[in-house]
Amino acid sequence: MAPPCGIIRKEKGSGTKLFTIGFEKRKPDEFFETLKANRVELLADIRAIAFSRRREFSKAALSGKLKGMGIDYVHLRELGGPKELRDKVRADDDYEDFFKKYERHLNKQTEAFEKLQDLVRRKTVCLFCYERDADRCHRRAVAERVGKSIGKKLQVSHI
Repeated sequence: MAPPCGIIRKEKGSGTKLFTIGFEKRKPDEFFETLKANRVELLADIRAIAFSRRREFSKAALSGKLKGMGIDYVHLRELGGPKELRDKVRADDDYEDFFKKYERHLNKQTEAFEKLQDLVRRKTVCLFCYERDADRCHRRAVAERVGKSIGKKLQVSHI
């Protein structure tokens, strides 16, 4: 039987996996089941501000729920999109410009990025943000950069 939408089962011996996920338009049960089904060990929150009007996706509630599931949580706010870039892309929908400027921002976040790389080498990590579509989210750029840094043994999946 095929897994539910958004679920990619980790096969034994398949190497290191890095997942990304956004919670936009997701039901909490679906979101948490997707993490569980993919055997995520750590959710790396890369939002600049770990707050949501949907309480279950705000930092305290989210980290508490994950802890109860045996999933670790870390907030790497430095990897979040700067407010001026988020505001600009909402206004002009120019994602090419957004990603170009976000790459420059990432270049300055050496410590947070090195911490993320270390975590990815040790655990099955899922990058977490709001945007459902990874192609329109900064987590894609972070995942690509981690992939280039770690190499061929890393498989990136947007779930």
